[in-house]
Amino acid sequence: MNTLILKLSFLGHIGIFLSSLGNVSRLKYTKNYYLILLIYWAYILDMLSCYNGVIPFYRCHNASDIYKHHLAGILLITMAVPSLFGIYSNNINSQLNEIISIGFVSSLNEAIMIYGTSNKLCKFTTGIELLFKMYLFSFNAIWNSSKKYKLLTQLEYKLSHIPLYLICVGGWSLYMSMYPKLLVKSMEKFKKLIKA
Repeated sequence: MNTLILKLSFLGHIGIFLSSLGNVSRLKYTKNYYLILLIYWAYILDMLSCYNGVIPFYRCHNASDIYKHHLAGILLITMAVPSLFGIYSNNINSQLNEIISIGFVSSLNEAIMIYGTSNKLCKFTTGIELLFKMYLFSFNAIWNSSKKYKLLTQLEYKLSHIPLYLICVGGWSLYMSMYPKLLVKSMEKFKKLIKA
């Protein structure tokens, strides 16, 4: 990690991953407030890195792809900000925390890609990374989609619930527009890795 921004971004993504994993596994609970701040921190640092001419992820060659993904993520996570002000019930806040946590377990992938910008990854680590990507783009997306559906069935037609509807629909559109292509790419890279 050849810049301070990359080092701080790496730490941010590790923090998001550990917080999300703690929430999903129910071993340690991180409130939405801290999780949302960590996500803003890491994503903004990634985009600052791109702006400074350093692509933060070793598998990415185009800064515009990072901008698209991260701006969509920031927009979706901003929809969760009302949960910080006690607008929703504890049940809805808990479900929202779970949806955010399941979605942002993927930060481990970003941390690996940041690490890979300045360190050569061995074949084993690359294989683990690609398997994790395949999990994210398939089972994790399905799992999170089911959690979003469960949340949707409990929402009322109130103005304050509009951000929650947007989180669910926006997340699904992100999954449908990007994940099938990313899953196929990861599978192809994994097959090449095994044959090499």
